[in-house]
This record gives sequence, C-alpha cells and structure tokens, in this order.
Amino acid sequence: MTIEEKVLAIWTADAAAIALVPAARFKVPGNWQNLARPYVIQYPIAETTLHTHETGGQAAKLRQWEFYQLSVVADSYSSAKAVVEKMRALFNGPVSGINMQYRGQRWVGDSDVTETKHIAVDFRIAETLT
Repeated sequence: MTIEEKVLAIWTADAAAIALVPAARFKVPGNWQNLARPYVIQYPIAETTLHTHETGGQAAKLRQWEFYQLSVVADSYSSAKAVVEKMRALFNGPVSGINMQYRGQRWVGDSDVTETKHIAVDFRIAETLT
C-alpha cells in the first residue's frame, strides 16, 4: 500500500472526515478540473529511507516523509479551516501503522479565477516498510 493510500484509508475510516471531504475528492497530484469543493490534494514532498535495528537483530526499513503536504481547496476560508482542523486532530500521532506529526498550516491564498481558498497543511510521516 502506498503512503497516499494509507493516508486516504485513515481519512475514510472516520465518518466525520468523509462528511467534510468524501474519498472521491481526496486526490493525489494530477490534472483535476471541476472538482466539487472542498477537496484535498496530497503532496508527498521529501522522502528518506532508513534502516534500523529491531530487537532480535533484524534490520527494518523505515521511510520518513519530512514534508507531506495536504492542500485543502474550498469555497470559503471557514469551510477550508474546518477540513484543516479535522486533519490536525485525525492525522496527529500513531495511526494505522504510521506515525504522523502535525507540522503546521499556512494560508496559500485566494484564486480570482476559480474563486477558491487554499490552505496547505504539513505533516512529518514515518512508516515501516516490509
């Protein structure tokens, strides 16, 4: 399972989360047009793979995403902020086999063309690889 699939699985396991943004509007980077809002685009930005030692002498692979951005695009600041706050609550700490750390959010801005609002949310993610 990819990291994008893992993040989406965590989101869709929470009824309040999918009420805000259904799974069909939780996307990976692509040429998305005419999506109903709000929607989320996942950007896995910076990855590092490490080898660690577990008890018993077995080496394990650990992947860290130093920056994993979730971009929230909505019709209003308040609707975007509601999604951001749900992300901060849901994606913070050990969740479903990965460890997510909330790193902050930033206002990206308004689009005069699409009349949308954009907030970017950053996480640090660590996952064990098999």
